[in-house]
Amino acid sequence: MLDDSIRSQLREHLERIQRPVEIVAELDAGETSGRVRVLLEELAELSPDLSWREGVVDATRLPTLAVGQPGAIGSMRFCGVPMGHEFSSLVRAILHAGGHPPRVDPDLRAQIEAIPGEHHFETFVSLSCQTCPGVVQALNLFAALNSGVTHTMVDGSGFSEEM
Repeated sequence: MLDDSIRSQLREHLERIQRPVEIVAELDAGETSGRVRVLLEELAELSPDLSWREGVVDATRLPTLAVGQPGAIGSMRFCGVPMGHEFSSLVRAILHAGGHPPRVDPDLRAQIEAIPGEHHFETFVSLSCQTCPGVVQALNLFAALNSGVTHTMVDGSGFSEEM
């Protein structure tokens, strides 16, 4: 699924991980879940600090990936196959979960961390949209910095009836 050039670039990015990251994947027997499984296997081969397992994410849409710390269900989630422009969102989510500090103004970071309560955001995207990754990455940043926030990116083509 990933060509040699992408693998090489990813190895460099994944070297920035400072603590282990686990992706929990809730999958079914469908073709899309099969593609996700292949993607996760290829990603896990690129860093000793990145692993994945099948598990229950309590997803209403399958396949769903949750990026976070080992043994926990992560707060940054992806429904469908996060490829196209959203592949960069998945990589950034892995880096954030792995402790690589996000580039964010300290005052903005403090505001995000101080948001009270529980909040769950869902973003329906088109994998060809050039604006969507910015929205997904911003909401994933909220989820990475504030334990009361979760964000789910939903591939609109995979869940067109719902969209």
